Amino acid sequence: MDTLFCLAIFFLFVKGQSHDDLVRLEKQLFQNYSSTWRPVRNHSHVTNVSIQFTIGSLVSMDILNEQIVNKVILSLSWYDQFLVWNSNEYGGIERIVPRRGTVWEPMLLVPNAVQHWDMAADPTASLSVGSTGLVILLLGGPLKTSFPVDMTRFPFDTQTISISLYPVQYDRNEVVFSVSQDYGIPDSLRSHGEWTMESSSFEIVLSGNYCGVEFRMTIQRKPIFYILSILMPISLLSFLNMVVFAVPAESGEKLSFSLTTMLSLAVYMSFVSQIMPNKSVPLSFMAVYLAAVLCLSALAILATVMVLRLHHKPETELPPFWVTQILCVKKTAPEAKVTYREVSGQLDIVFGMVFGLFAAVAIGTQVYMMQFR
Repeated sequence: MDTLFCLAIFFLFVKGQSHDDLVRLEKQLFQNYSSTWRPVRNHSHVTNVSIQFTIGSLVSMDILNEQIVNKVILSLSWYDQFLVWNSNEYGGIERIVPRRGTVWEPMLLVPNAVQHWDMAADPTASLSVGSTGLVILLLGGPLKTSFPVDMTRFPFDTQTISISLYPVQYDRNEVVFSVSQDYGIPDSLRSHGEWTMESSSFEIVLSGNYCGVEFRMTIQRKPIFYILSILMPISLLSFLNMVVFAVPAESGEKLSFSLTTMLSLAVYMSFVSQIMPNKSVPLSFMAVYLAAVLCLSALAILATVMVLRLHHKPETELPPFWVTQILCVKKTAPEAKVTYREVSGQLDIVFGMVFGLFAAVAIGTQVYMMQFR
């Protein structure tokens, strides 16, 4: 009973907000207000716009076209000297939510945007004005921008994406930006399936006579998928260039084995070219490695042809003495003569060791260049 009595006394003596107060406040604020001009009484003063920029999620990333789509959240705040009132005179109203377009807003330009981001047409935007003149504009949505792709260390590559914001039609003597807060890296970005967010920064940048802000984030690729699907199969195929010399020449499959290995490498090379941009600078170590392995496979085919050619020479035709000495071909018996068949067998051993060494050096160099360069 006492509680109800106290509530009744409160509503009798405390004046609440009414629709008439809102209408009266709107007439008072917007009667002579223009959203065209900066909200300062002295236009020699600078309008300070505070910005909060957050990446909500990474929607998609197109490496071939060097484009990325992020879901961004942008908060702008500034003081409007013409939108100030005493809340006690208007039923205690501390904040109003006017329509977009009735209040001055700083139009922003994103220089590296692929598609124009129309802030005025953003249906999710919200605008609020406080009694002290503080205006807060909240924008959000997908933003598609371009960025330079660096595939030098693919699949251990790291990409740097930057998003710059500049005011339209105002130089730094009229509008300046200030960074109010850096939110860092959201948890939704840390758990991305293909990329790991390493760092982010948000800072003021000066370009000519304009003051802007730049958001920069560094992301690193998770390489395990590409190691299992590209790097490991190519490394195994490169070692098959050595195994071909263990196939007996009598089987008739020696040359077809080499050709099959080279065709497999060509298929992987076409697959890698589909996921990498057509850029010569910077050149990817993976492209160089694939070209080197393909050349080794071509040399292995030439070596196989030479071995088969020597193997099928007539037994009446004997190899030169210096060839048997260089290859260290041993006679089967003291009175026997060395034939081309024995020379081809020794060449199989030599070529197998040489191409195995080349494959190991190529793999080691590739891993070193991608990981430690």
